[in-house]
Amino acid sequence: MTPKIMEVYGLVPFTNTNLGPGMVMIRPRGSTPHFHRLGNYNADKIPAAEQMAGLGASDISGAERPAEMTQEAYEMGRTFSEGL
Repeated sequence: MTPKIMEVYGLVPFTNTNLGPGMVMIRPRGSTPHFHRLGNYNADKIPAAEQMAGLGASDISGAERPAEMTQEAYEMGRTFSEGL
């Protein structure tokens, strides 16, 4: 039987270009990082109410399937430098 690979998902603004390489370095052993870039706002301006509404209305259809993992592996903001 082939072992199941854990998938780690993130919803990030399209302007966050350093998250991908950083997640590759700190991801849990045996996992693959996946990202959905959110758009619909002007990166040169501080988001106003209408821009935030557009961001909230962004299509996130690529991220509707949550990763299957244990509760121990699901800790927001935690770095797994030693793996799981």
